[in-house]
Amino acid sequence: MWWIILIIVLALVLFYVYEHNRLQRLNMQVNQSGSDIDVQLKKRADLIPNLISTVKGAVNAERGTLERVTKYRTQILDGVDKKDYNAALQASNNLTTVLNATAESYPELHTNQNFMQLSETMTTIANQIASCQSAYNSCVADYNLSVQNIPSSFVAKMMNLKEKDAMIQATSEEKQNVNVNFDDIK
Repeated sequence: MWWIILIIVLALVLFYVYEHNRLQRLNMQVNQSGSDIDVQLKKRADLIPNLISTVKGAVNAERGTLERVTKYRTQILDGVDKKDYNAALQASNNLTTVLNATAESYPELHTNQNFMQLSETMTTIANQIASCQSAYNSCVADYNLSVQNIPSSFVAKMMNLKEKDAMIQATSEEKQNVNVNFDDIK
């Protein structure tokens, strides 16, 4: 009889250890995914000074564009520093929109190789940010599922683990094409 009790206790301990380690791994993956977003946003923010110089040289008459670029750069850095990734991503998306609209409105910029190289880099980083965000949301979904599912939810409660929030997804309005009008730049 004692052997059966001992086997059951041992099985429960092994289950607890397995689930504890699995939940810890999932938690670390969520944290790592958040850090990957942080790295990409900082990488993008580091490129902005070069972008500002290039845009200044190519479109020095458009002071409003440069002010917007600087404003969004500041918002990106503020969002990263405060770990407010949604604000940083929104500022980053706004910056990309301004740059793309500037390039379309001023065809002579297309001949400026520096501008095109930086524009391509910005697009690449924007894609990397989107990929990191997708990976983060996937890790959060796996983690939350484990925290909610029985029997691992019992272990999660013992560890005081709570569900994590995924990044805010774009609304249907945000998914639509952006109409940029430069008439408001003074």
